[in-house]
Amino acid sequence: TALQALKAIEELGEIADMVLRIWHTRKDKKILAEDIKKNLGKEIADTIIALFTLAKSQNIDISKELENKINFEIERWKAEI
Repeated sequence: TALQALKAIEELGEIADMVLRIWHTRKDKKILAEDIKKNLGKEIADTIIALFTLAKSQNIDISKELENKINFEIERWKAEI
């Protein structure tokens, strides 16, 4: 479990690194930023997989948790509008 949590954190760190590299890339290096963006989706997918693996190891019904959280956020957004 701790290893799975650390894996999720590692993957999230890779996303943060890519976002920072994109943000710090100057406009004259746009090609570099585009290359980084191509890999960003893969890193996001890795992070999601790591989090799903962690949830599964703890017998968490992640589908149900996501549904509950989405419904909660929808209701909250309605209240703010």
